[in-house]
Amino acid sequence: MKRLALFVAYIATALAAPAYADVTITSVSDKDGQPWSVTYIAGGKIRTENLRGAEPGFTLWQVGSQHMTFVMPKRKSYMVMDKAQIAAQMSQVNEQMKQMEAQLASMPAEVREMMKKSMPNMGTGKPLIEMKVTKTGKSGNKGGYACQMVDVTITGIPMAGAMGQEHCVVPGDTLRLAGNDLNTVKAMADFAKAMTKDLGQVVGGMPDMFEMGGWPVWTRDKKTGDAWTLKAVDEGAVSAALFTVPAGFKPEKMPQMGAPKR
Repeated sequence: MKRLALFVAYIATALAAPAYADVTITSVSDKDGQPWSVTYIAGGKIRTENLRGAEPGFTLWQVGSQHMTFVMPKRKSYMVMDKAQIAAQMSQVNEQMKQMEAQLASMPAEVREMMKKSMPNMGTGKPLIEMKVTKTGKSGNKGGYACQMVDVTITGIPMAGAMGQEHCVVPGDTLRLAGNDLNTVKAMADFAKAMTKDLGQVVGGMPDMFEMGGWPVWTRDKKTGDAWTLKAVDEGAVSAALFTVPAGFKPEKMPQMGAPKR
């Protein structure tokens, strides 16, 4: 389940990225001022870097592509994921969930209650992991931008309790992202959502910048308390080398998210 949460985090990050112009967008930690995330965009290609956390890495995507590539520098490896791979994995997970629910029905009441606390959505018909976006109507001023507060709540991850993030967002044109660039972003968001549609009963909802109403110029993680703020939007040329997997990195199979018991 830890690897599933990591996978969901990678996808969610990719869904929040802009596209299709030479630009570098950098966010820094509110705590120490060091880079937190960087998004590079050039010629319809996108590289979104997560620089902090247990598994720093970056996502690669380009217009017209039918897959996303997730690069993990610490392991010197990468994963290429498409809709067919996810569908195959989810068929196994959904079968395992059915078996768990059947077993749960025959367990003592105290065991069922314990399982309900760790996986509250099991057997309810709801996805195990739910993501809900709420535009709060509150405004803020972050990183020098007048922005609107958005709450993203994630529930259902076993033993994790309520998770999610608070964002303060601005329209894309506030960051000098042209209209055709935003159309390309929308195409990428639609592709990513189509790719993850088969997560079905495992993950419900994948918020993107369009659903949130804009690009986050400030974000705070509810669980860790970490916060980061948009620092710079650089319109200088971006090297094409940034949009390739580094030499020597080895392909890695998509993590097994579950398999039916025999």
